[in-house]
Amino acid sequence: MDEYGFSGRLKRLRELRGWTRTQLAKLSGCDFGELCRVERGDKEDVTGDMVRRLGQTFQVSTDYLLGMDAYPVQEPYDVVPR
Repeated sequence: MDEYGFSGRLKRLRELRGWTRTQLAKLSGCDFGELCRVERGDKEDVTGDMVRRLGQTFQVSTDYLLGMDAYPVQEPYDVVPR
């Protein structure tokens, strides 16, 4: 398992919340077996749907889960110039 990759971040977030894998599967609507394989690092090709569901469940950005951002939550910013 890569501590800084998807599987490591997934496990760390789950443990920080005190959830079991079973609880996470129920809360996110993800398949329990697939979730376990992903967390162990046995399965690396996760679907966009799974990433989205986990991001919503943990209330973190999908970029954070995918290792593209060091911070779990992005600060909102204006897209319209002033």
